[in-house]
Amino acid sequence: MKNIAIASAVTAFGLLGVSAQNASADNVEWGCQVLMCAASSAPSWQGVPYCVPPMTKLIAAMKLPGFSWPICPDSNTGKPAYEPYEPCPSGFAAQTIGEKHDTSELCIRFVNKRPNPNEYPEASVTPEYGGSDDQYIRGYTISQSRKRKENPYYYDIPNEQGVKQRFYFNLRF
Repeated sequence: MKNIAIASAVTAFGLLGVSAQNASADNVEWGCQVLMCAASSAPSWQGVPYCVPPMTKLIAAMKLPGFSWPICPDSNTGKPAYEPYEPCPSGFAAQTIGEKHDTSELCIRFVNKRPNPNEYPEASVTPEYGGSDDQYIRGYTISQSRKRKENPYYYDIPNEQGVKQRFYFNLRF
């Protein structure tokens, strides 16, 4: 009886090992599908019928606790990076607002004289006061919302020579 229990336990652990290997292999295959589909640009993954199931699975998985990106080990890419905003215009600097420490939402610039309203039509202009009693205007802060990227995720995929090429993508239907 003891031998039967040990044999059952070994068989169960063996099956668990096989299941874990299959799950791992499935995850690698899925990671490679995600990578290939994300790198599709003309059309994007949304226009490639083969890509819709793995990317839909990815979007659903991202909502689950403990999510980690599926990766394609042979591609030497790892997980994608995320840049939600376009760069600020020349002369402006990104500024983080509120409790968000991982992203910036405004582009700001300090100027000495009041700017022409037509020069920055989408911006807000705030006088900055100076002096011992904040008696005079020492300049103006121009602030405008940062534009969100159409494709905020990207992979840097090395080619045959090892030179990385960046592929941007989004996760919207």
